[in-house]
Amino acid sequence: QSAFNDNQTLNSRLFFYGGRVPIMKVQGQIVWKKIIESSNYYGLCFDWLGEKEKLEINTYIESKRGRS
Repeated sequence: QSAFNDNQTLNSRLFFYGGRVPIMKVQGQIVWKKIIESSNYYGLCFDWLGEKEKLEINTYIESKRGRS
């Protein structure tokens, strides 16, 4: 199993399952890591997002807020 390092820069494609947000290419740095059982979870701080991308992400998050 491979793992990413703290502060490593990642070029990624971001999408939300079942959402209306299109795939976005993003770049960011790993700011936290959590290991649960045999899975690694990471927090990514985006280096830059355009206004359109920010709006789409915020709209998606607001649509899911309060859902389990």
